This record gives sequence, C-alpha cells and structure tokens, in this order.
Amino acid sequence: MVVSYGGHGGGKAAEALRTVLLGLKMKTPEKTVNLSFPDRGFRDKCFAGEELGLDGGEEVWEGEKRSVVDVWEEMVRLLE
Repeated sequence: MVVSYGGHGGGKAAEALRTVLLGLKMKTPEKTVNLSFPDRGFRDKCFAGEELGLDGGEEVWEGEKRSVVDVWEEMVRLLE
C-alpha cells in the first residue's frame, strides 16, 4: 500500500513507486492514497518535523479516511 503526502508531486511519486514495485513482482493495490496538506502552515510544520497536534481530535484528513480503508482492504485481499 502506497500513501503519499503533498498536493503536487506526491501522487506522481506514488505511481512511479508502484511501477517499480510491480517490476519487482510485488503485489500492490491498484489505487494509492494521496494526503494533501491543508495549508502552508501545516506543511511547514511537517517539513520541520514539528508536532502536528493531531491527537487533539482534529481530523485533518477526515475526507480521505474512506479511500485509506478501501485501499487497505484491497491490500488485505491481495495477501489472501
């Protein structure tokens, strides 16, 4: 399962990695998950390795939760 971060190159990097993994005969889900940073301040905190405060109930990637679960379930099916 490939999960990428960032809005610009993350998706392209994930697809390139998936191509390499397939070339190595590894099973990978067809879909990847791309989590975009909600704003520049959040992105800058990520790049600096700072605490993001995600354990305070804030759901930054709430909208992507379903796609993460879907890709996870596809990965589990590939392992059966």
